[in-house]
Amino acid sequence: MRGPGVFITENTEQGWKSPELIASIPSKIWAPWSPCLSPDANSIFFTRSLLKPLNKRNLYRCNRTARGWATPQQLGPPFSSPAKEITCSLAANNNIYLGSTRKGAYGRGIIWAIPFEGNTWPRAEHVTLNFPGGDWGIAPDESFIVLTAKDQPGGYGHRDIYLSLHLPDGTWSKPQNLGPRINTAYIEHGPRISPDKKYLFFNRSNGWNTRIHTGNIYWVELKEYLPESYR
Repeated sequence: MRGPGVFITENTEQGWKSPELIASIPSKIWAPWSPCLSPDANSIFFTRSLLKPLNKRNLYRCNRTARGWATPQQLGPPFSSPAKEITCSLAANNNIYLGSTRKGAYGRGIIWAIPFEGNTWPRAEHVTLNFPGGDWGIAPDESFIVLTAKDQPGGYGHRDIYLSLHLPDGTWSKPQNLGPRINTAYIEHGPRISPDKKYLFFNRSNGWNTRIHTGNIYWVELKEYLPESYR
């Protein structure tokens, strides 16, 4: 997201194209938050902040058509719930990792995996990280996840980016801070992994106030942060 709306760009041999505003997701109507592009680049998922009820958020999908981007449509269960849906990230197989305040194992509602089966998403399964994650990006092959957390012991700023590996036994490793080359005294957030699993994209903001939020998009090679078998 850039300014008042959702923008899309493409990396070509000549470099990154100028970002284009998606007219069907006007900010004043949709208040889009944490947009995420599908693996085939034909759908954008985002959460919509609603004023009534206060702070209620639902997950929406906007599809690309021959005529351009269509009007977003709200997704029903298992994406919707009485709780607040916060953010999502998609794997290459279309499995979706959803952030929600709904309760899960151990009474914590942090990350839910929603598998894509039979051309649909039948259920939500709680992902137990036991870590106060804020937003995240799943690797295309689901072998690791990058996520943000704020004010953690040993951190570098108000909100840092961490890495958790998907272990052979199906559990997730304890998230590790990605260190001072990525994390700063500012706010790092919105991490996403490139489709080839080589790069981490994230936002860095120099702060928040009631009138303006300033920040830029960064990207970095991931290989030095991953064990060889995960690259």
